[in-house]
Amino acid sequence: MKRITILSIDEDSAQFYKKQLNSIFKDILVDYRTLEMEPILPINDTDLILYTDPEIINLLIDKIKCNVSQLMMKRTIPKTVLKEINKIESDSSVLVVNINEFMANETMALIYQLGKTDITMDPYFPGKKLNKEKYDYIIHVAPEKYDFVSEVSGKSIITGHRILDISNVLDIIYMLNIEESTSREIILNMMSVVPTCWYGVNYSMERKFVSEAQLDVVLDDFDSAVLILDADDDINTLNDYFCKLIGVDEKQIIYQNFYDVFKNEKDFLELLNKEDIKEELVSINDEDCFVTIKDINYKSDYYGKIIMIKPYFDVVELFNKSNRVVKSGYFSKYNFENIVGVSSPMTRTINTAKKFSKTDYPVLILGDTGTGKELFAGAIHNNSNRKKEPFIAINCSTLSKTLLESELFGYEEGAFTGAKKGGKIGLFEMASGGTLFLDEIGDLPMELQPRLLRALEEQSIMRVGGEKLIKINTRIIAATNKNIMKMVEEGQFRRDLLYRLNVFELDIPSLSERVSDIPYILNSIMRRHGIHREYTRGFEIFCENYKWLGNVRELKNILNYLEVMTEKEVGFYSLPDYLHKREYFSEKDIKFLVLSLINGLLNLKISPGRRTLEKVFSEMYFKISEAEVRTHLTELEKLGFIKINIGRVGNEVTEKGIEYLLKEGFLLDENDNEMTSKIEEMVGNIL
Repeated sequence: MKRITILSIDEDSAQFYKKQLNSIFKDILVDYRTLEMEPILPINDTDLILYTDPEIINLLIDKIKCNVSQLMMKRTIPKTVLKEINKIESDSSVLVVNINEFMANETMALIYQLGKTDITMDPYFPGKKLNKEKYDYIIHVAPEKYDFVSEVSGKSIITGHRILDISNVLDIIYMLNIEESTSREIILNMMSVVPTCWYGVNYSMERKFVSEAQLDVVLDDFDSAVLILDADDDINTLNDYFCKLIGVDEKQIIYQNFYDVFKNEKDFLELLNKEDIKEELVSINDEDCFVTIKDINYKSDYYGKIIMIKPYFDVVELFNKSNRVVKSGYFSKYNFENIVGVSSPMTRTINTAKKFSKTDYPVLILGDTGTGKELFAGAIHNNSNRKKEPFIAINCSTLSKTLLESELFGYEEGAFTGAKKGGKIGLFEMASGGTLFLDEIGDLPMELQPRLLRALEEQSIMRVGGEKLIKINTRIIAATNKNIMKMVEEGQFRRDLLYRLNVFELDIPSLSERVSDIPYILNSIMRRHGIHREYTRGFEIFCENYKWLGNVRELKNILNYLEVMTEKEVGFYSLPDYLHKREYFSEKDIKFLVLSLINGLLNLKISPGRRTLEKVFSEMYFKISEAEVRTHLTELEKLGFIKINIGRVGNEVTEKGIEYLLKEGFLLDENDNEMTSKIEEMVGNIL
């Protein structure tokens, strides 16, 4: 039987979500962990971690002892509460209260998303100072009023616990591979209580489980304007593309009867009475369009129609694109699963990038060389509703101004000497519907920056030598390793262009800021290559202290070296000679490297005297003096780790010393380890 484990702040909310999950998924075991538990038991066996907010997963991450998928709750409010909120008068001031800043802002965004946009809302949570003491309404996102807002007046609305959103339920169905017929029953039951099931058709399409009847149709025509009618021909759902195409606001026609809204479009109305309409050409709002209409049926019952519309011009442009660009290799192979990192900086960055992926706004990725900016760009694209469309990348630093302009915007036949017959489509057009990744945007010539700004503002471009404006629908992700704000201040980059590109900023942490991720990155790459290595403590100390100026790219280069030069274990002595520097180790670390070396010499039946230790240590690691060796030996003896003998016997490691070496990872296997082999090689060269 499948199991879900909830991570929540308190017992009350954990019990509530357990009860809700049990009512939705009747054949799944549900347990939970909260910060109030004493002790908090480790999670050793579960199929899915479901957590309430990013803070709780960070606080309880060390309790997760199994390799399992993790999913943050997406919560909404019941339909009954939404009706009460919709009754709030226009222009009212509303205070939204929750237990922390994230949840308060999340609830505000949800209310706006559900269509209540004619009120002014302020978030409130413990610790925040308010500028006024009176509001028209106070929304308490809890089962009862919060006592920490007693000094603020206003009419109270109690939401109770927020309930799981339909998208969250769809995720759980997918991640736990729940049987198809059971899934459909769950979704239909959720529709009666969750207000967002049919709100936002784009998101529903991507999540794959809205309903089988709609899913197959919508996914086939995802780039269409979409209108959904119920069984009475009332407009139930429409997407943004439809609103833009027809030139109406959603609020003007939602829930209105289709025949009343389009009473002047006779050709369009006549199509509704026909069966199986597939890309029939009609005029709508004085624009030629291809229209597809299909019935929505479930268990022989009729639930309405789905209507998909494509402008004639867009269809022709798509057909004329050179050889189906997606099939020509314009895609990204990266997903968020390819990004390795469990450290707090990387976890935050990945979670932020996932949120950015659900929009069509530009993203500016900042990070040092080798941090994985293109990897994040590809993952954002492949996690977006554009994932089936092209992902095209270009490096702005590799081409001259003239070549870069023609690559980005294309050119018409005869635009310049050497121009192809028939002209050439630019990357903006080729990426239309998908994503254009502009790497090294800081190197974009100043002369091209106004053209890029115009393309972003107007979503249209003009080819070099052309006179016709070409509509595009291209999302921009840009990246740079430069200090672009400094470039703006110095007049090397347009401020207005930066503001257009920097709707969402994603800062990729350097490897030196997340050294705890290094073992995971190494193991991940090793597994892909089908090999396995152990890492000594000496190597770990190096990783913690090395600057990693080349970031993950430099780490991969070192790893390629280690794959060839090692067989079982990786130590500091395994690294290339140019990295053998004293600066990566403290005096304490050096002392225990000496201890490890003594043990290695003893395994080879070689007396580990001061002179021998000095020579072998300097050859294996870095230069050290005999006097320094003497100092470390004295300190090791005081700790009880060695016994210093007089004469040829030399020094010997005590049982306590061996235990320490094994515990700290300075020695992986005292009977068979590559360090001993390395020492043997060194001794053969210098003794």
